[in-house]
Amino acid sequence: MSKFWQYFLFLTWMSYLLICGVLLFSRGFLLRRQVQPEKSNCTSNIYCSNSSDIVENRFSTQSTEPACSAVPGSLQHLVEEEDLCSHGRAKVVLVVVDALKYDFAAYQNVINPEPFENRLTIFRDLLTKQPDNARLYKFIADPPTTTMQRLKGLTTGSLPTFIDMGSNFASAEINEDNIIDQLCGKGKKAVFMGDDTWIGLYPHRFERQYPFPSFNVWDLDTVDDGVTKHLHPELQKKDWDLLIAHFLGVDHCGHRYGPFHSEMSRKLDEMNAVIGEIVQTIDNDTVLVVLGDHGMTNTGDHGGESEAEVTAALFVYSPSGLLPRSWSPKGDVVRQVDIVPTLATTLGIPIPFSNLGSVIIDSLPKTSALGLVNKPLEGWQYALLSLWSNVRQTMTYIETYASRNNEFAPNTLVNLHKTFIAFSNQIRNVASEKEFADLAKDGSQFLTELRLLCEKVWVQFDSFSMLWGLIFFFVVLMVIFLVIEALQGNRLTFAASGIHLVLGYIGIVLSAAISYILSKLGMVQNFELTFFISTFGSSFIVLAIILAENLGAILSKWGNIPQSRSWVEIFWRFVCIFSLCTMTSNSYVMTEGQLLSFFLLSLIATLVYSYHTPPEEILATAGKHRLVRSRFKWLVGQIHPMRLRVLLVAFVVAIIMRATHQFWRCRDEEAGCNAQYINQRSEQKRRSNISADPHCLIMLVCIGLWVTLTRMWLRNCGNLTGYSATVLFARYVPTVLAVCSGGFWVLQGLPGETRSRLFKPWQLQILPWTVYTLSGVTIVSLIWRPLCVFVVTNRNKPASFSVMRDENPIPQLYNQVKQLIGGSRERANFNHTESSDTSDNSNPVVYGLATAYSAAFTVLSVVLVPVMGLLLGTRWSPAIVLCACAAVCLLLLISLLRFENALVSIQLLSTTWPSIVCWSLLAQYTFYGTGHQATFPSIQWDAAMVGTSGNIASSRLFPGLLVIVNTFCSHILMGLLLPLLLIAPLTLRVIRPQWAAVPIGEQDLNQGELLLYQREDLTYRSLATLVAKYILLQGVRTMACMFSATIHARHLMVWAIFAPKLIFEAVSLFVTLPCVLLSFLLVGRITSRVDKLITSIEQNNVNANKSQERKR
Repeated sequence: MSKFWQYFLFLTWMSYLLICGVLLFSRGFLLRRQVQPEKSNCTSNIYCSNSSDIVENRFSTQSTEPACSAVPGSLQHLVEEEDLCSHGRAKVVLVVVDALKYDFAAYQNVINPEPFENRLTIFRDLLTKQPDNARLYKFIADPPTTTMQRLKGLTTGSLPTFIDMGSNFASAEINEDNIIDQLCGKGKKAVFMGDDTWIGLYPHRFERQYPFPSFNVWDLDTVDDGVTKHLHPELQKKDWDLLIAHFLGVDHCGHRYGPFHSEMSRKLDEMNAVIGEIVQTIDNDTVLVVLGDHGMTNTGDHGGESEAEVTAALFVYSPSGLLPRSWSPKGDVVRQVDIVPTLATTLGIPIPFSNLGSVIIDSLPKTSALGLVNKPLEGWQYALLSLWSNVRQTMTYIETYASRNNEFAPNTLVNLHKTFIAFSNQIRNVASEKEFADLAKDGSQFLTELRLLCEKVWVQFDSFSMLWGLIFFFVVLMVIFLVIEALQGNRLTFAASGIHLVLGYIGIVLSAAISYILSKLGMVQNFELTFFISTFGSSFIVLAIILAENLGAILSKWGNIPQSRSWVEIFWRFVCIFSLCTMTSNSYVMTEGQLLSFFLLSLIATLVYSYHTPPEEILATAGKHRLVRSRFKWLVGQIHPMRLRVLLVAFVVAIIMRATHQFWRCRDEEAGCNAQYINQRSEQKRRSNISADPHCLIMLVCIGLWVTLTRMWLRNCGNLTGYSATVLFARYVPTVLAVCSGGFWVLQGLPGETRSRLFKPWQLQILPWTVYTLSGVTIVSLIWRPLCVFVVTNRNKPASFSVMRDENPIPQLYNQVKQLIGGSRERANFNHTESSDTSDNSNPVVYGLATAYSAAFTVLSVVLVPVMGLLLGTRWSPAIVLCACAAVCLLLLISLLRFENALVSIQLLSTTWPSIVCWSLLAQYTFYGTGHQATFPSIQWDAAMVGTSGNIASSRLFPGLLVIVNTFCSHILMGLLLPLLLIAPLTLRVIRPQWAAVPIGEQDLNQGELLLYQREDLTYRSLATLVAKYILLQGVRTMACMFSATIHARHLMVWAIFAPKLIFEAVSLFVTLPCVLLSFLLVGRITSRVDKLITSIEQNNVNANKSQERKR
């Protein structure tokens, strides 16, 4: 096994263990709520058939029997043995207007209303003209405010766990007790139309269904038009008990244009007309419920827990009238889970077993239900029965849940039981409407207390998985650190030797096989946990052997640590330690973007300060006079062109970083966020035509400049000479990508009517698919033939091996093939004017070989940046270009500093920690600089619709991949270009040899990047160390987030700040690992192709010599 593959397999092994560590930790931290299998029935909720007294709490030491309560005395004469729920009160038309924010429904007394204000006039008209028949509430959602999780809450009455957000686009069937199943269980029928998420949650439940695809957020009308088409015919039918109509246009309008756009007015006007038609159609036995599943921010986003996102609207209308407002203690603010017992009571079905909501009494329709003596129940009696059923159901759920989990404190359960007994006794004495109104307050307070109790303990952490996940992750990071820091040279090669790798991979395979077999045999209950533990166990045995065999070298390394350190070494360590420790601060996490910018520029300033102009250069500038040297030595050193050059590059980086601040996206928790960002985004979404949007022009200029400058660079290096597939793609494809990316967003910026009149939807997708196809083909070609070189044979000059750039018409003759390949691999005599008429040997001139390595990564970057710009859109695509330019300047700065510190040429093949830290900080900062935040509302879902319309053969894998590329574009770009930290100094030597010199080894540097090929073993070892250091930095950040999430597991802001930060950091690590490994493979591929090229040239040269000898 070659050393290249040994290093690669070792890095892959470590990456795999890091991923397993994160997954093991997340398995314990991000648990789903335990679903209870029980189903409710009205009898169990109201009374126990064989008991007339409330028994003691099941958790009391005096009893082990289940709790059971009889019907309170005042209710005994109201119900028959058959449960009360068998008599339906009314049918329900449930209209779900996705993202119906409360501000959209409430009337605003303003002179100049916003586009979303005062459009739903039907609500105000009904509330004014029929106040006893209509109600409007603030409908408070429980985060996360994503559609699927809200639908779960709206049908089960339960609270979704945090990790459920990850299932928002992969809805799974709900098996928990819910309204739809209860309706079917009672022989009643439901009809559905709208968002196809319902069909995924409740397959085969509806009498008739009309689903429409919901993921294309750019489509404002398809779903709404389909629902409107089927709604009126269904309203005329009488065979249903529940009619659900889920409209998506308002939500999609928010995602695409924001609430301040004129399109929002149009969509709300449509909803107003639809609701008005329903009001005119329904009869007295039907209740209309219009609700929003969540709200939206002023930019049209949702998913978090800000007030704007959780505050939706709920409107209830009954032609026969609703119960009085004075009976309900809730006022005008209710929670979304409260709709579940309200709908269940209205429909006459059992309240779902896991419900934690409390019935909205003043939203119940007036009823004509009969009591035991066939007399209509009074309204307050009907409400009392509903409230008691709700309380009993919730208490039963708490008792059942607590009996299976030790999550509730015993004292808390005792207090709850006492409260429940007191409430039950109080119900026995209710005999009038006034007494019921007082009781309703106590009942609502008790239900609220039960819900809050569940919220506190809802997500239970698996401390075992969390602890061992942290330990395993830390051990892997420590092993990587010891290997790259303590083991150097041949020791590093030994650590990644073939026998160790074979043992490690065999252990992983055996662990997977044994864990699977044991799980199938039922000997272990959890396959995942068994697999993780066994994998780490087998791997750590091998790692322990490696460390034990090199213990002497490790101890020797740490025993020889120098006591004094430079300012740069101290500062980069301080930056790393400070940024990691402050991960435990919610204030730091919220403002990390600004602090990363500060850390990066501070570290660059420290590097510049540490730069020392070579003494001989200072003396040559100051003159030979001793007095002049003594007085002006320091001043000359500061203003020397070499130092000024470094200062200029650092200043350019600072300017670029400052320019990217315009693309920051603030968090809702930050002070002044509305003024800073929301106004910008809302103003952008107000635009109705592309000519008024300056961001599109800026995007076109930035992408165009990037493509033009990189092509000029490649041409200047001679890497665009020739006709190979890779060269042709590098020459023409970037221009096509820039034109297609810009053209797509220009067309998307046209007014909707104009765009639909000029183009069909599929025609607009041609441009992004052209970008995807050409970029993919170019990358495949780059992997297949990574060399952008061109070989020319010239028979007029003696045999030599040359490297040429187009800027100089005279070829630069570098290496004579016989001397290069024959074993010495030293640079041949270099002379531009060298010629000989006495030799007939061919002279192979290779264009671009001196920059063969950097050219491949340059082609990769010139392809990736337009693709990422396409996905980021007009608003943020300039940011990725600016950050790519910052990376180029950072490479130049690091290269200059590397030459200043290098005494021997081979020292350039080792990358220092400060440069890697700078690269990592830039990758982390660019995440924020491209308009992202570690929050779910900041995810730019628009990327999923670029070229896909949200659906590809009913698969959402590709749209999801586009969102990942959009979100983590900085980690992808910086990870793939990581080897440039090793290559850049040699590239600088080729382009500007006067800027790059070392005291020893000048002859080697004249070969440019061919030094990497000639020092192949050293190159692979240095590259493996570079990749390992970068992985270590990324891994340490992830571990800091894991540790922070652990100690803040019960913190108030854990789900708002620390858990999202952990998820984003973990995913960024998952994205970074394959990217850096692919870049490692690309370097190996380039080296392999260079070897084949030189071997081919040598063989041709040998054949030519033989031919000449035969002629003689």
